[in-house]
Amino acid sequence: MRKRWLLVGLVFLLVPWLLVGCGVAQEVYDTAVSGLDKAQQELQSAKAEWEVAQAKLEAMQATLEAAQAELNAIQADLAASAESVSTVETDLETANTEIGNLQADVKTQQTLNLALSGELKKVKDPRHFESVAELVDWLYQDDTDTRYASEDAAIMCYILQVRALRDGYLLPVDVDVDMETGTNYWSNSAMIGGSLYWVYPWDDTYEWANDTQQTPSHPLPLD
Repeated sequence: MRKRWLLVGLVFLLVPWLLVGCGVAQEVYDTAVSGLDKAQQELQSAKAEWEVAQAKLEAMQATLEAAQAELNAIQADLAASAESVSTVETDLETANTEIGNLQADVKTQQTLNLALSGELKKVKDPRHFESVAELVDWLYQDDTDTRYASEDAAIMCYILQVRALRDGYLLPVDVDVDMETGTNYWSNSAMIGGSLYWVYPWDDTYEWANDTQQTPSHPLPLD
């Protein structure tokens, strides 16, 4: 391509020189004109080739821009996908935490239900104290005598009955009435073996009342 343009330039420089003077031979003139026509043809051919190359370049540029736009779209999709994955991972982590909390709650509830079942079984299937020592130990850990010290004797006896029942023991209220004076003598009664004991909740003392027939430890066992 560079050689062609150099040749064209030389032709344009030589033509005026060749044509100087009136004595230029016809043959020389014709040769110069022929060279000029050839140079013009080559110039047109070079121009056409340049235009084709320019068109190809523009087509390649358009293709490159389209590819770049597609690449940008893919990168945007990847970024959106990454953000979506991050959101899903966060949601999954939150869900796992909630599941862990729920499992802990369920375990706590199961433990509570088991404890309540044991407590309910005690209330549904109460029994007599097996020995005086067991009665004394239970009275020692019970605080009815101090917590409800301001209540009257009857109320304290009923409170002790309920608290004993909650622990699975039979300790019913007992009241003796003095028919002459109308005085009520309150206590709780404990059946231990074949003996009946009076229990006084205001000071956790007890005393033997009388001997009676042997009774089952569980008067009404669960089926």
